[in-house]
Amino acid sequence: ALMRLMVAEDAAARDDMAFVSLCGGMALANSGLGVVHGLAGVIGGTTGAAHGAICGALLAPSLAMNMDRASGQRMSDMTRILGDILGSDPGGVCDALARWVQEAGLPGLRAQGLSADAFQSTAQAAQESSSMKGNPVPLSVDDLCAIMAKASC
Repeated sequence: ALMRLMVAEDAAARDDMAFVSLCGGMALANSGLGVVHGLAGVIGGTTGAAHGAICGALLAPSLAMNMDRASGQRMSDMTRILGDILGSDPGGVCDALARWVQEAGLPGLRAQGLSADAFQSTAQAAQESSSMKGNPVPLSVDDLCAIMAKASC
């Protein structure tokens, strides 16, 4: 049902999208936010790009950075579950996620209006956001710039 083309006359599609939005909001409220939303809020505020498209571009490089720096059962469980969904082993989940995002047609950050010249100021502003408090590990300005560089393609 969620795959239906959403048009103004399709009340069932609107209901489905509202339900998905509600579930996403509840999941975020219960799990906490992190680097993706910390960066996306700043990027969206400076570029006017769509929040969901920004988040999509940031997902794989943010996950890779967190996996590189964090450990524990929660990270292990998350990569296993995401790998099952994407048809990947946990070690290849970031590449599988990046392919999925690309195949979905989401543009990189450069195409969404973020230039490399803005990485430093964006990273500094994102570090001050409340969303960054939910990230599993602290990330430096250089880490955030590296994430944006990978998400720009």
